[in-house]
Amino acid sequence: MEHAAQSKSQLAPKKRKRSSGGNAGVTADSYVVHSNEFSRSRPRKVVDIHSQRLILTAIAKIDHDLDMFNTIVIHNSELRSIFPAYRTSQALSARLQKAASEGVMTMRMDISDGRGNWRVVMLVSECQYDSASGALSITFHPDMRSLMLQLHRNYTRYQLKHVAEFTNAGHVQFFQTLRSFAFEGECEIDLQTVKARLGVQDLYPRFTDFRRRALDPAIKLINEKTDIIVMACKTQQGSRTRSLKFTIKTKKGVPETITEKAVIAIAKADGMNPDDALNYIRKYSPKTVLCALAWSRCQHASSKVENVLGYTYWQLKEDNFPWLNRDDDQCYQGEYARILDRLRLELYRLEEPAAQEELKRKFEAQIQQDVALMRIFRTAGVEHESITMRFMMFLRKELMLSNLDMNLRLG
Repeated sequence: MEHAAQSKSQLAPKKRKRSSGGNAGVTADSYVVHSNEFSRSRPRKVVDIHSQRLILTAIAKIDHDLDMFNTIVIHNSELRSIFPAYRTSQALSARLQKAASEGVMTMRMDISDGRGNWRVVMLVSECQYDSASGALSITFHPDMRSLMLQLHRNYTRYQLKHVAEFTNAGHVQFFQTLRSFAFEGECEIDLQTVKARLGVQDLYPRFTDFRRRALDPAIKLINEKTDIIVMACKTQQGSRTRSLKFTIKTKKGVPETITEKAVIAIAKADGMNPDDALNYIRKYSPKTVLCALAWSRCQHASSKVENVLGYTYWQLKEDNFPWLNRDDDQCYQGEYARILDRLRLELYRLEEPAAQEELKRKFEAQIQQDVALMRIFRTAGVEHESITMRFMMFLRKELMLSNLDMNLRLG
C-alpha cells in the first residue's frame, strides 16, 4: 500500500498551532499528501477543476506535523496561476467566491472501512478572501484531521506537476485513487465507485460507452502525465460488469530534486543500492529513509544489531519504524543529527556553482567579522572552533532556514 508522501517522524516535541502567515509557497514540485482513506473515498459530487486546484494547493501547504490544522493562506500570485483568465482583483475575487461557495465549501467524502462502517466528512469549514493582500485563507474542517495530519502509514503522496495539466477534476480524483495502490501494484474497485471518482456516476449506463468516453481517456491521460502506468480489465457477474481490476506500476525514474540526490548519496555511502534508495524515498519520504539509517546505526552502536544495512532494509521493506515517538532517545537523536550534518554538506556540494560561491562569500564575510574574537581566544589559550565546524554551523543556518526548516525540505 502507498505510504509515501511525506511522512513526518516526530523527532521533536509536538508543535503548537501556528499562524497562517508562514505557509510555504507552492510550486509544481510541491507534494500533496493525504491518507489512503481520502484517496479511496467516494465523493458526493465532483467540483470544477478550479475548486479542485484550490484544494490541492491548500493540501500541499499543510504542515503534517501539527496536532490541529492551521489556517492555510493561498497568496495572490498562487491564485492567479490557478485563475489566469481573471486579471483584475475584482474579477478574481468574484470568481473565488463562486469557487468557494459552489465548489470548495460543498466538498464532502463518503469514507468506508470495507467492513460496513462508514462516515461522511466535510473538507473545509471556512474560506475567507482578503482584498488588501489578495490572498485566500482556507481552514480545513476538524473532521479531516485523521486524513491529513500526523500521517506515518497508509498515505498517498504525489507532486502537483503530475496533475497540473488535468482539466477535469474527476481525472484528478481517479488518479488519487489509483496512486494510493501504486506500491501494492493492483486493486479491484467496484464500477460505481470508479464512476463516482470520475464524476460520471449518472452517465453511460452501457459499459462500452463508459469505457470509450470516460475510462480509457482518463487512463491515457494518467499514463502520459503522471508517474504511474495503469492497465484495466473488467470483472463480470453473469453478463453484467461488476468491478474493474487495475494493474499499477510506478515509472522508473531518476532523482528529480537536489534533496533526493543528497539523500541517495548518504544511503549509498552506507551500502544501499541507489535505485532502492530512490524507491523508498518515493514510497515514504527522504526523511523516513534518513530516520531508518539513523535508527540502524543507533542499534548497532548499542550492540543490538550487527548488520546496519540489513536492518535498514528490514525497516523499509516491512513498514516497521521503531524510531517513531523516540524523542527522548539520545543515541538516536545524536545519530540523526550527524546524518543531517552530512545531508547539509551533500546539499552544498550539489548546489549550482554560483550558489556555492554565494555561500562561500557569506561565510568568509562572517569569518572576517569574527577575526578579532578569534585573536582574543588564541591569546587566552583557548582553541577556536575549526573552520570545518564553523562552516557546518553556517550551512545549518543558510541551507535549512532558507528552505523554511528541515522538516519541510525532507517531508
